[in-house]
Amino acid sequence: MKRRGNATLIGAFVVFGLLLLLAAAIAAGGGKLFARKERVVMHFSGSIYGLQLGAPVVFRGVRLGSVSSIGLVYDKASDNFSIPVQADLEPDAIRGLAGIDVENGKDAKGPVLPSLVARGLSAQLSMQSLLTGQLYVDLDIRPDKPAVLRGKGGDALEIPTSATAIQNLKNQIDG
Repeated sequence: MKRRGNATLIGAFVVFGLLLLLAAAIAAGGGKLFARKERVVMHFSGSIYGLQLGAPVVFRGVRLGSVSSIGLVYDKASDNFSIPVQADLEPDAIRGLAGIDVENGKDAKGPVLPSLVARGLSAQLSMQSLLTGQLYVDLDIRPDKPAVLRGKGGDALEIPTSATAIQNLKNQIDG
């Protein structure tokens, strides 16, 4: 009879420990462990050496998300390679880009990213660290720079890419 009481006590202790572990995992994720993220894709044509999974995606210094996958696609028709970079962006951070409707004083409604792309939002690779050569994705509104859309985003919204000054110089020298 004493063994049955010990087995119940041990079982209760294990269940309590598992619940405590689950609560710690949810708390470590900021409560957003199961939150839906906005998926975007950017197609780069040059070298992305130094860009890694988990690299930050920022808008004017504010982290919006991180790189979730990097691929390589060969387009036989144009004989070119494209590097699709997918990123997961935080919905709350993106909503902050919408601004405030001055008339109502309320948050803007509707999809934010497509309207920003229409205003000139584009992605560039920028140097995160000169010492290590790590890159990050820099989003900004650049209406004066030519941006490239590939139209192959699938279920993700495509953000156009624009070349950096160094990439433009390299292309001029190669040409």
